[in-house]
Amino acid sequence: SDQQQNQKKEMAGVPIQKLYEQVEMKQDKQKMRDESLQKKKKEEEQQKQKEIQD
Repeated sequence: SDQQQNQKKEMAGVPIQKLYEQVEMKQDKQKMRDESLQKKKKEEEQQKQKEIQD
C-alpha cells in the first residue's frame, strides 16, 4: 500500500503546481496591466502639459 500512498501524493502535487503557475501568470498580467495604465497616465499628463504651454 506504500506505492498507492506515493501515487496519491504525486497526483495531489500536480494541481497545486498548476495553481501556483496560474496565480503567477495572473500576477504577471496584473503587473503588465498596471504598468501600461501608469504609462498611459504619464502620456496623458504630458499631453496636458503641452496643451497648457501652447
